[in-house]
Amino acid sequence: MGGKQTGGNIQILVVKEVAQSYLTSLWGREEIKNTPRDKQASFVHLLSRWFTFIVFAIALTTAIYWRMNDPSRIWASVTAIFIIACPCALLLSNTFTNGNVLRILSRNKFYLRSASTIESIARTTHIVFDKTGTLTSSIQQELIYEGNSLTSLQKKQIASLSACSSHPLSRSLTRLLQRDGNLPVSGYKELAGEGIEGIVAGERVKIGSAQFIGGTEIARGGSAVFLGFENGLHGWFRFNNHYRSALPALINNLKATYHLSVLSGDNEAEEKNLQRLFGNKATLLFNQSPQDKLDYIKHLRARGEKVMMIGDGLNDAGALKQSDIGIALSEQNNNFTPSSDAILDAGKLSSFTKFIRLCKANQKIILASFVLSIVYNITGLYFAVSGTLSPLIAAILMPSSSLCIFLITFGSSNWLAKRLKL
Repeated sequence: MGGKQTGGNIQILVVKEVAQSYLTSLWGREEIKNTPRDKQASFVHLLSRWFTFIVFAIALTTAIYWRMNDPSRIWASVTAIFIIACPCALLLSNTFTNGNVLRILSRNKFYLRSASTIESIARTTHIVFDKTGTLTSSIQQELIYEGNSLTSLQKKQIASLSACSSHPLSRSLTRLLQRDGNLPVSGYKELAGEGIEGIVAGERVKIGSAQFIGGTEIARGGSAVFLGFENGLHGWFRFNNHYRSALPALINNLKATYHLSVLSGDNEAEEKNLQRLFGNKATLLFNQSPQDKLDYIKHLRARGEKVMMIGDGLNDAGALKQSDIGIALSEQNNNFTPSSDAILDAGKLSSFTKFIRLCKANQKIILASFVLSIVYNITGLYFAVSGTLSPLIAAILMPSSSLCIFLITFGSSNWLAKRLKL
């Protein structure tokens, strides 16, 4: 049995900390797992696609050769070929490394949807950031109200309505108003990128953009949330932006390697600050609706870019799903975001470049172990085809090669994680 919360406020007691295995089980549900990105094959699968056919061809050729020259060696040679050419080492080089990297990342509160996400991160060429709730912190914010005065009841009405939404500004509004009680909300509606509304204490309350309330957008510093009651626009709350402390160092590291973009639903008030932070080469777009963000991601991918989108996972859900790799940044990683490929705890943002380095190194480790497996197979096949390798010796060498691959991949990824202090 199960259900889906489609509106209103709900309180849930979390009795178990979120884990990679739990998130993976949710991501694996049929309705969200079959996305175009999931169909992209790993480079290991592409390299090993013809392995079985090659082995059978070698065995058949060997059998024909010894049938014509020395029939007594046919079965020993063919048996040794099938034993020594076992694909276990090839498969383990990928599986063990990816599994260990997933474990290391989840230990650092970076949860990936699948092992293929590691390769997607490594291939990224363009990183797109949302602003509100991603670049800015939803916890460290200063609230300024402008407009008609608010009564104590009206503050409770606003806080009760905003508590029904998971948007970063709604959460901040609920927390900063410091409500004493929770008033029931009925007729709750939420329009992505526009606002929320509902009936609280017998009065219709609306919170969101100026257009949603019925007013006119006015450029001002910080992010603005407009407020309306039955009689229309009542005032607005202005949030002074507090960028995350880890952001300057992170952006400085990323902009040397990647193309960067910022998509914001707010006005251009923060353009100068963001330009100073991201540099002149970054693309900054404001007043972006969820559809605008999705279209921008489509445009980048059409140009051949491998796009990583980092957002709050709410209004950015479409853009996250459209990108090659979508990462939801969360103040609380219990907020599951099915449209994303990964969930990153906001407190670990300072380690994000380390995570990328680990994902890139993961491919090199797999490739190195894969090459080693190929060399092992070629060497073993040489002696098996020549008839000098007995099936018994081949049976001993086969698990030994798998053990070597395990030690190399597991040891290398652990050594790199310690070097990166993860």
